[in-house]
Amino acid sequence: MDPCTLLTDAQRAQLGFDGGVVAGESTAPGFVGPSCVNSGYEPRAIAVVFALAVENGIEVLTGPGVLRDEVTVIDVAGFPALLARPKVEDSCSVDVDVARGQFLDVQFRDGGRMPPIPQDQLCRDAVEVADQAVRTLLAE
Repeated sequence: MDPCTLLTDAQRAQLGFDGGVVAGESTAPGFVGPSCVNSGYEPRAIAVVFALAVENGIEVLTGPGVLRDEVTVIDVAGFPALLARPKVEDSCSVDVDVARGQFLDVQFRDGGRMPPIPQDQLCRDAVEVADQAVRTLLAE
């Protein structure tokens, strides 16, 4: 699965991603797999990074002391997920358990303009983007 196809053009426009799409590869421990960055500049500067972890399931994140973020168990389009709020308030992420041994990591970031986007809003946006991406996955 190409993570750059997780949002349709219509979804990208609706969510405010008017910038480029850059494919990559995540090599971070626990997040190994293809990745994609979507960016937006108007009306606000934002970015979302999708990483499809293909070497392990979401359980890699739930062990003691693994995540230092404030973690909440949520549901995304019918799938179990984790909402992670890091101490640095410029991002929020959602990890969705989409298949045995695989998960989708969605990291939503403030683009750096002033004033900064409040973390509560970044978390709401991360959940919305994760929901849209999972719905795209299910439609394929």
